[in-house]
Amino acid sequence: SARVNVADLYNNLGNFFFKKNQYDQAIENYEHALTHGLDDSKSTQISVANSHYNLGHAYENNKQYGKAIEHYDKAIEHYEKALEIRLNIFGTNHSDLANSYYNLGMSYYNNKQYDKSIEYYEKALKISLDIFGTNHSDVAWSYHGLGDSYYRNKQYDKSVEYYEKALKIRLDIFGTNHSDLADSYYSLGLSYYYNRQYDKAIEHREKALKIWKELFGDTDRL
Repeated sequence: SARVNVADLYNNLGNFFFKKNQYDQAIENYEHALTHGLDDSKSTQISVANSHYNLGHAYENNKQYGKAIEHYDKAIEHYEKALEIRLNIFGTNHSDLANSYYNLGMSYYNNKQYDKSIEYYEKALKISLDIFGTNHSDVAWSYHGLGDSYYRNKQYDKSVEYYEKALKIRLDIFGTNHSDLADSYYSLGLSYYYNRQYDKAIEHREKALKIWKELFGDTDRL
């Protein structure tokens, strides 16, 4: 519907400002997106959830943590509603369902509920593996999300295991020079560091740094 398209436009504008670290402007646009997306029709649950998620992320980066938690909670609520709708429409094995589970995994992760994020990333992974097989970017994202969650749970052996799985797929898909690959190397570097495998930590951080330099000419990301 037209309302959802306007909401998506504001969300995209918000993303533009977010990437430039202009969080006040990002929040303003995400709030507009939320206003345009807010009704209870089935078609707007994802739009509303995305707006709340984006607001949570922007407030978190703006160090307004109370507001961030408030919006992550609301994002979870609307992603749950979207999941219910998609289950009714598609059954239990459809890529849109995997997206719903993945979005919930991200929201619980950002809400610091890591056991819940693992639960939903696992569900997203299972469907993505069934639909796409073992060598697809969606599968890699689920593995990486699991790695992030285990890392935050201080289960560094598990985080390394899942980051390595994501890395293998990304190498197959993207070759040796892609930002997702840099994210994998960087995340592995952190996990190896906290697992006291310092040589591997340095090796993977340097690989991430090399890619970022080649892609962006600077190291701001790291």
